[in-house]
Amino acid sequence: MMDIIKINNLRVNAVIGCNSDERIKAQELFITVSIAIDTWNAAATDDLRNTLDYDQLARRITTMAEHSEFMLVETLAQHVADIVLEDGRVQSVTVSVVKPGALPNAASAEVIITRDNKQS
Repeated sequence: MMDIIKINNLRVNAVIGCNSDERIKAQELFITVSIAIDTWNAAATDDLRNTLDYDQLARRITTMAEHSEFMLVETLAQHVADIVLEDGRVQSVTVSVVKPGALPNAASAEVIITRDNKQS
């Protein structure tokens, strides 16, 4: 059984979308990342080096997202997953990207992907 490290609703601003009006300025998005990873050693040693540093990870995701100009939310979600899976200790990751106001009669649109780490 794997443990889960989760970053909830990381707020980023990114240029994203297929419509011309979406390409003009960055939009607010919310990214949630659920990471399956064994935290047993980190808990036993109380040592950050033995786990995933979620502060550093959140900063990397934010930097990537805010410098991106993807057309699709799916593409952004995949790039987030790729960043997380660089750490070979990660078994799998589920990424949710929420785009508020994407649809006129809905609070938001959301894409959720799950990827496994081929390295583990």
